[in-house]
Amino acid sequence: KKNLPDDALEERFRRDGRIEAYRRHVLRIPSTSEHVVHNLPRLENERRIPDEFKTKSFTELLEDVDSLREAQMQRLPFAQSRWKKYAADLEKSIRADKEPAFRKEIAKLLKDAFPSKQARLDAVRENLRYSWIGELYPAAFTDERTILFLSMDKFFLKNTPVIEPSYFFSQRLPEDSLIFIDEFDASKECILKRIIEEGATHGINLMDLFLTIRNALAGNEFPEGLLRESEHRRRLVEEKGKPWL
Repeated sequence: KKNLPDDALEERFRRDGRIEAYRRHVLRIPSTSEHVVHNLPRLENERRIPDEFKTKSFTELLEDVDSLREAQMQRLPFAQSRWKKYAADLEKSIRADKEPAFRKEIAKLLKDAFPSKQARLDAVRENLRYSWIGELYPAAFTDERTILFLSMDKFFLKNTPVIEPSYFFSQRLPEDSLIFIDEFDASKECILKRIIEEGATHGINLMDLFLTIRNALAGNEFPEGLLRESEHRRRLVEEKGKPWL
Protein backbone atom coordinates (compact mmCIF):
# COMPACT_ATOMS: atom_id res chain seq x y z
CA LYS A 1 0.00 0.00 0.00
CA LYS A 2 2.81 2.43 0.91
CA ASN A 3 5.54 1.14 -1.39
CA LEU A 4 3.70 0.21 -4.59
CA PRO A 5 3.93 3.25 -6.88
CA ASP A 6 0.61 2.77 -8.65
CA ASP A 7 0.30 6.55 -9.16
CA ALA A 8 3.68 6.60 -10.89
CA LEU A 9 2.66 3.55 -12.93
CA GLU A 10 -0.52 5.32 -14.03
CA GLU A 11 1.51 8.38 -15.06
CA ARG A 12 3.87 6.18 -17.08
CA PHE A 13 0.91 4.74 -19.00
CA ARG A 14 -0.43 8.26 -19.50
CA ARG A 15 2.87 9.49 -20.99
CA ASP A 16 2.91 6.50 -23.33
CA GLY A 17 -0.63 7.26 -24.49
CA ARG A 18 -1.98 4.03 -23.00
CA ILE A 19 -4.00 5.35 -20.09
CA GLU A 20 -7.10 3.47 -21.26
CA ALA A 21 -5.18 0.20 -21.03
CA TYR A 22 -4.21 1.08 -17.46
CA ARG A 23 -7.79 1.86 -16.50
CA ARG A 24 -9.01 -1.32 -18.17
CA HIS A 25 -6.62 -3.64 -16.32
CA VAL A 26 -5.50 -2.00 -13.05
CA LEU A 27 -7.53 -1.28 -9.91
CA ARG A 28 -6.51 -0.07 -6.49
CA ILE A 29 -8.89 -1.31 -3.80
CA PRO A 30 -8.61 1.10 -0.87
CA SER A 31 -9.80 0.85 2.71
CA THR A 32 -13.57 1.15 2.37
CA SER A 33 -14.20 3.55 5.25
CA GLU A 34 -11.16 5.74 4.48
CA HIS A 35 -12.17 6.04 0.84
CA VAL A 36 -15.72 6.99 1.80
CA VAL A 37 -14.44 9.65 4.21
CA HIS A 38 -12.26 11.09 1.46
CA ASN A 39 -14.85 11.08 -1.33
CA LEU A 40 -18.37 11.33 0.11
CA PRO A 41 -18.27 15.12 0.83
CA ARG A 42 -16.98 15.81 -2.70
CA LEU A 43 -19.71 13.75 -4.32
CA GLU A 44 -22.32 15.50 -2.20
CA ASN A 45 -20.93 18.96 -3.04
CA GLU A 46 -21.01 18.07 -6.74
CA ARG A 47 -24.66 17.00 -6.29
CA ARG A 48 -23.91 13.61 -7.77
CA ILE A 49 -25.95 11.61 -5.24
CA PRO A 50 -29.69 11.30 -6.10
CA ASP A 51 -32.26 12.05 -3.40
CA GLU A 52 -33.41 8.43 -3.24
CA PHE A 53 -30.04 7.54 -1.69
CA LYS A 54 -30.16 10.34 0.89
CA THR A 55 -31.67 8.26 3.64
CA LYS A 56 -31.21 8.56 7.37
CA SER A 57 -28.11 6.35 7.13
CA PHE A 58 -26.64 8.69 4.51
CA THR A 59 -27.30 11.78 6.66
CA GLU A 60 -25.77 10.21 9.76
CA LEU A 61 -22.73 9.03 7.82
CA LEU A 62 -22.17 12.42 6.18
CA GLU A 63 -22.46 14.19 9.54
CA ASP A 64 -19.82 11.91 11.06
CA VAL A 65 -17.56 12.32 8.03
CA ASP A 66 -17.80 16.12 8.19
CA SER A 67 -17.12 16.06 11.94
CA LEU A 68 -14.13 13.76 11.43
CA ARG A 69 -12.60 15.95 8.75
CA GLU A 70 -13.05 18.99 10.99
CA ALA A 71 -11.44 17.19 13.93
CA GLN A 72 -8.49 16.10 11.77
CA MET A 73 -7.81 19.73 10.81
CA GLN A 74 -7.45 20.89 14.43
CA ARG A 75 -3.88 21.91 15.20
CA LEU A 76 -4.29 23.60 18.58
CA PRO A 77 -1.69 22.09 20.98
CA PHE A 78 -3.81 22.52 24.10
CA ALA A 79 -6.69 20.62 22.52
CA GLN A 80 -4.74 18.15 20.41
CA SER A 81 -5.21 15.15 22.71
CA ARG A 82 -8.96 15.75 23.04
CA TRP A 83 -9.39 16.15 19.28
CA LYS A 84 -7.39 12.99 18.60
CA LYS A 85 -9.66 10.95 20.88
CA TYR A 86 -12.73 12.51 19.29
CA ALA A 87 -11.42 11.69 15.81
CA ALA A 88 -10.59 8.12 16.83
CA ASP A 89 -14.14 7.63 18.16
CA LEU A 90 -15.60 8.98 14.92
CA GLU A 91 -13.38 6.74 12.79
CA LYS A 92 -14.53 3.71 14.77
CA SER A 93 -18.18 4.73 14.45
CA ILE A 94 -17.86 5.24 10.70
CA ARG A 95 -15.96 2.01 10.13
CA ALA A 96 -18.11 -0.24 12.32
CA ASP A 97 -21.59 1.24 11.99
CA LYS A 98 -22.32 4.26 9.79
CA GLU A 99 -20.56 3.28 6.56
CA PRO A 100 -21.74 -0.39 6.57
CA ALA A 101 -25.32 0.77 7.17
CA PHE A 102 -25.22 3.15 4.20
CA ARG A 103 -23.50 0.57 2.00
CA LYS A 104 -26.21 -1.96 2.86
CA GLU A 105 -28.88 0.46 1.68
CA ILE A 106 -27.03 1.14 -1.57
CA ALA A 107 -26.74 -2.60 -2.22
CA LYS A 108 -30.47 -3.07 -1.58
CA LEU A 109 -31.48 -0.20 -3.87
CA LEU A 110 -29.25 -1.56 -6.64
CA LYS A 111 -30.61 -5.07 -6.18
CA ASP A 112 -34.21 -3.83 -6.30
CA ALA A 113 -33.54 -1.80 -9.46
CA PHE A 114 -31.45 -4.37 -11.36
CA PRO A 115 -32.05 -8.13 -11.24
CA SER A 116 -28.53 -9.40 -11.92
CA LYS A 117 -24.97 -8.66 -10.87
CA GLN A 118 -24.00 -7.79 -14.44
CA ALA A 119 -26.90 -5.34 -14.74
CA ARG A 120 -25.84 -3.66 -11.51
CA LEU A 121 -22.25 -3.45 -12.72
CA ASP A 122 -23.34 -1.96 -16.04
CA ALA A 123 -25.41 0.66 -14.20
CA VAL A 124 -22.51 1.66 -11.94
CA ARG A 125 -20.15 1.84 -14.92
CA GLU A 126 -22.38 3.52 -17.53
CA ASN A 127 -25.45 5.11 -15.93
CA LEU A 128 -24.84 8.69 -14.73
CA ARG A 129 -27.44 8.19 -12.02
CA TYR A 130 -25.34 5.43 -10.43
CA SER A 131 -21.77 6.22 -11.54
CA TRP A 132 -20.98 7.94 -8.23
CA ILE A 133 -21.27 4.53 -6.55
CA GLY A 134 -18.27 3.31 -8.54
CA GLU A 135 -16.26 6.31 -7.33
CA LEU A 136 -17.28 5.70 -3.73
CA TYR A 137 -16.83 1.92 -3.92
CA PRO A 138 -14.25 1.10 -6.63
CA ALA A 139 -14.29 -2.53 -5.50
CA ALA A 140 -17.41 -2.84 -7.66
CA PHE A 141 -15.04 -3.26 -10.62
CA THR A 142 -12.90 -6.01 -9.04
CA ASP A 143 -13.97 -8.75 -11.48
CA GLU A 144 -13.21 -6.55 -14.48
CA ARG A 145 -9.58 -5.90 -13.59
CA THR A 146 -6.47 -8.01 -14.07
CA ILE A 147 -4.12 -6.28 -11.59
CA LEU A 148 -5.27 -5.36 -8.09
CA PHE A 149 -3.38 -3.17 -5.62
CA LEU A 150 -4.47 -3.50 -1.98
CA SER A 151 -3.12 -3.61 1.55
CA MET A 152 -2.60 -6.84 3.48
CA ASP A 153 -5.35 -5.76 5.88
CA LYS A 154 -7.73 -5.43 2.96
CA PHE A 155 -6.60 -8.79 1.58
CA PHE A 156 -7.52 -10.54 4.83
CA LEU A 157 -10.79 -8.64 5.27
CA LYS A 158 -13.81 -9.03 3.02
CA ASN A 159 -14.02 -7.28 -0.32
CA THR A 160 -17.06 -4.98 -0.51
CA PRO A 161 -18.10 -4.67 -4.17
CA VAL A 162 -21.67 -3.40 -3.38
CA ILE A 163 -23.05 -4.99 -6.56
CA GLU A 164 -22.91 -8.38 -4.82
CA PRO A 165 -22.46 -9.69 -1.25
CA SER A 166 -19.06 -9.19 0.39
CA TYR A 167 -16.54 -12.04 0.14
CA PHE A 168 -13.00 -12.98 1.13
CA PHE A 169 -10.39 -12.70 -1.63
CA SER A 170 -9.16 -16.21 -0.79
CA GLN A 171 -12.57 -17.54 -1.86
CA ARG A 172 -12.52 -15.88 -5.28
CA LEU A 173 -8.94 -15.97 -6.52
CA PRO A 174 -8.90 -16.83 -10.23
CA GLU A 175 -7.04 -19.96 -11.25
CA ASP A 176 -3.31 -19.41 -11.89
CA SER A 177 -3.40 -15.96 -10.26
CA LEU A 178 -0.21 -14.59 -8.67
CA ILE A 179 -0.05 -12.88 -5.27
CA PHE A 180 2.88 -10.57 -4.50
CA ILE A 181 3.30 -9.79 -0.78
CA ASP A 182 5.52 -6.81 -0.03
CA GLU A 183 7.40 -6.71 3.31
CA PHE A 184 6.44 -10.18 4.45
CA ASP A 185 7.50 -9.51 8.07
CA ALA A 186 5.07 -6.60 8.25
CA SER A 187 2.39 -8.87 6.83
CA LYS A 188 2.79 -11.20 9.83
CA GLU A 189 1.74 -8.30 12.05
CA CYS A 190 -1.44 -7.90 9.99
CA ILE A 191 -2.22 -11.59 10.40
CA LEU A 192 -1.59 -11.48 14.16
CA LYS A 193 -3.75 -8.38 14.54
CA ARG A 194 -6.61 -10.07 12.71
CA ILE A 195 -6.31 -13.16 14.94
CA ILE A 196 -6.38 -10.99 18.08
CA GLU A 197 -9.34 -8.93 16.85
CA GLU A 198 -11.25 -12.05 15.89
CA GLY A 199 -10.58 -13.57 19.30
CA ALA A 200 -11.62 -10.38 21.07
CA THR A 201 -15.06 -10.56 19.49
CA HIS A 202 -15.81 -13.77 21.42
CA GLY A 203 -16.67 -13.18 25.06
CA ILE A 204 -15.18 -15.49 27.69
CA ASN A 205 -16.65 -16.19 31.12
CA LEU A 206 -13.51 -16.15 33.25
CA MET A 207 -15.16 -17.96 36.16
CA ASP A 208 -16.29 -20.80 33.90
CA LEU A 209 -12.83 -20.97 32.35
CA PHE A 210 -11.21 -21.13 35.80
CA LEU A 211 -13.59 -23.85 36.96
CA THR A 212 -13.01 -25.84 33.78
CA ILE A 213 -9.24 -25.78 34.30
CA ARG A 214 -9.56 -26.46 38.02
CA ASN A 215 -11.91 -29.42 37.53
CA ALA A 216 -9.65 -30.89 34.85
CA LEU A 217 -6.68 -30.76 37.20
CA ALA A 218 -8.49 -31.71 40.42
CA GLY A 219 -8.41 -35.42 39.72
CA ASN A 220 -4.70 -35.48 38.96
CA GLU A 221 -2.06 -36.20 41.57
CA PHE A 222 1.34 -34.59 41.46
CA PRO A 223 3.90 -37.29 40.51
CA GLU A 224 5.52 -38.47 43.73
CA GLY A 225 8.75 -39.18 41.91
CA LEU A 226 9.28 -35.47 41.27
CA LEU A 227 9.34 -34.85 45.03
CA ARG A 228 11.81 -37.62 45.80
CA GLU A 229 15.50 -36.64 46.08
CA SER A 230 17.57 -38.09 43.27
CA GLU A 231 20.43 -40.49 43.92
CA HIS A 232 22.86 -38.10 42.23
CA ARG A 233 21.88 -35.20 44.47
CA ARG A 234 22.09 -37.38 47.61
CA ARG A 235 25.69 -38.37 46.78
CA LEU A 236 26.67 -34.73 46.20
CA VAL A 237 25.31 -33.76 49.59
CA GLU A 238 27.19 -36.60 51.31
CA GLU A 239 30.47 -35.85 49.51
CA LYS A 240 30.56 -32.04 49.68
CA GLY A 241 27.99 -31.10 52.27
CA LYS A 242 26.55 -28.42 50.01
CA PRO A 243 23.02 -29.30 49.02
CA TRP A 244 22.79 -26.41 46.56
CA LEU A 245 25.47 -28.04 44.41
